[in-house]
Amino acid sequence: MPKRKPPKQGSAGKKKLSKAEKEKLKAEEEERRAQEEEELRLKQEEEEKQRKEREKLEGLEKRKLENAEKENRRQEMLELLEIQEKNKSRLEQLHDDRRKKAKWARYMRCDGSPNPTIPGEINTYINLKLEDMDHNDIETVLKQGELDLNLINELDFLLEDTPEAELTAEELSRYRIKGKRKMIQDARNKGKKKMIQHARSTREDLQTLMQSKLDAATVKLLQQATDLCDTETFNLHYTKRNQDICLCIWGNLSKNPRIKSFEFAEKGFQFEIPRILTLSDCAIRILFTKYDHYSSTCKSFYPRRKKKEEPIAIEEEPKEEEEKKDEEGEKEKEGEEEGEEGDNKEDTEDLMAMLRQMKGEAPPEEEAKEEEEEKVEDVEEFEDPITPAWHDWSKGAVAELSTKVC
Repeated sequence: MPKRKPPKQGSAGKKKLSKAEKEKLKAEEEERRAQEEEELRLKQEEEEKQRKEREKLEGLEKRKLENAEKENRRQEMLELLEIQEKNKSRLEQLHDDRRKKAKWARYMRCDGSPNPTIPGEINTYINLKLEDMDHNDIETVLKQGELDLNLINELDFLLEDTPEAELTAEELSRYRIKGKRKMIQDARNKGKKKMIQHARSTREDLQTLMQSKLDAATVKLLQQATDLCDTETFNLHYTKRNQDICLCIWGNLSKNPRIKSFEFAEKGFQFEIPRILTLSDCAIRILFTKYDHYSSTCKSFYPRRKKKEEPIAIEEEPKEEEEKKDEEGEKEKEGEEEGEEGDNKEDTEDLMAMLRQMKGEAPPEEEAKEEEEEKVEDVEEFEDPITPAWHDWSKGAVAELSTKVC
């Protein structure tokens, strides 16, 4: 008999799955996938929750550190302002004592020099010198010029060094400024302005006096040109100086056309004249000074304060009646819409509350309470003192700093 072939492995043992079994396996597979997705979602939510909690703790710690730093800076700034106020008051006291001593020393000076702040004394001094024509020689003029320069410098120093608060009743009456106790500050301001005007006027008068005396001394030297001529060139070649002024005068006496270049070796100054002037009667005066009496005549020499523009309040134009009616109609429509939105909002809140209960989440009120408990009070930053403008800084003193604390 012929032998039968053995059946293939798995062909007889493997059974076909029924439709119900396939659906069951498919449902189990879907359930497994859903479970894996749910576990993954819960894991991600947990990680996200931990991340937010970690960030929240880090933020709280950072804010605590910032608040501690702000508080530390605030305490340091308060201590610094206290030190500055003490130094300022001490410095003001030192300057007050110095000014009092200077006033007393000026009062006790017995050298015959007038007080430039007293109009009567300084005007008498200027008029007497202008009327004196017997002392116009160059030596006397240069010597008296030193006193005039000292008076000018004293005036400039007093203008810069004397604050308005130190003007006494005698000084206010001197400039014909009167004021009651309530208006004493205005009186002092006016007295300061009058003092500045008087000082500038006196300074100009002293400068004019010096210049007129130098002109008179120059005329007197030219009248003595023959006696003062140089023995080599037979021209007037004269130089006179002190610590502030150097006067150089050259006069053409020989009228030699071959000599056109001349030099003042004492000052290292050389000049040439045209050929026409070598044959004419002429003289040249060169004046070297260490002071400046011309810059103060410039309009831009004294800086001016910038005027602050005050904001102009713009009045709103009255609205018309029609616009009012339109606005009332719009408000009514908005009220109706808000009522409908309120009803919809209540329904939405109820639905969200049910969903939270199903998921086991805490209601937003409890979360808000937890956040309020974890809130850290912020410390406001210390406001830096305002730096005063240039015209508010007094010479040799510390400007007033604002002690405002937030």
